[in-house]
Amino acid sequence: MSTLSELQDWYLAQCNGDWEHEFGVSISTLDNPGWHLAVELADSWLEDQSFEAVEYGDGDIRIDSQSDELPDTPDFGSWIKCYVKDNVFYGYCGALKLEEVIRIFLEWARVTEEAQQKPEAMAQREKYLQEKADRVYWNVLGDDVWQRECCVEGCSNLCARNVVRCRAHHFEFVRRRPYSYDG
Repeated sequence: MSTLSELQDWYLAQCNGDWEHEFGVSISTLDNPGWHLAVELADSWLEDQSFEAVEYGDGDIRIDSQSDELPDTPDFGSWIKCYVKDNVFYGYCGALKLEEVIRIFLEWARVTEEAQQKPEAMAQREKYLQEKADRVYWNVLGDDVWQRECCVEGCSNLCARNVVRCRAHHFEFVRRRPYSYDG
């Protein structure tokens, strides 16, 4: 399978009706010349995973603007810089190294996803995703602001917006468990 086909497969595996509307993969050119690969990792198996940066070669190679020929050097375009920052994989490379940058990303994705398929890693990931969803729901409920008290017996908190319970009791009612995370 080609590197591009593998990247397409990784992208399609992330598409769930939501992910592709907020996140994605982009490939663009650089002016020195070279390539830039950006892969957004949020809401994927790779979110918040560590990546050891890869860097080699000289990324400041310039072409003579008076000639259409590439410089006569074996190192032309032989530079790479890959890293992850703010849940985005960034790969920069010379004009001849795009496939290698994509391979670096795909190998990291494969190894990371295989490690996360182990039962203990899957349980930890499931807990992380549940906590993330719980925090989002908690924040959507907003503060207890309505001018009437919660309908739960013994609770004197005000109701959350548009519901008959306070924030904590409404969360518990919908999620079937208490909210137990910080703020």
